[in-house]
Amino acid sequence: MAKMGRPKTDNPRMHILSVRYTDSELQLIQKYAEDHEMTITQLLKVSVQLMLRTKDAEVQNLFSSYSERSRDGYESEERQ
Repeated sequence: MAKMGRPKTDNPRMHILSVRYTDSELQLIQKYAEDHEMTITQLLKVSVQLMLRTKDAEVQNLFSSYSERSRDGYESEERQ
């Protein structure tokens, strides 16, 4: 009898990351994923790949901007 189930892969996904978000951050993530017909997992994986392909100076600008908003009580901003 043939084996049942998913075929084995050479590169299994064995690691799980857990991240905490505020309610407003999660709402923004869910809305973006829904608007772009993606799962949250797909959105986060694509986001990481984009960060890895972006020049370090540009990434530092993003982090600086995020840190300033967080320090100033940033709740949520809608894209215009």
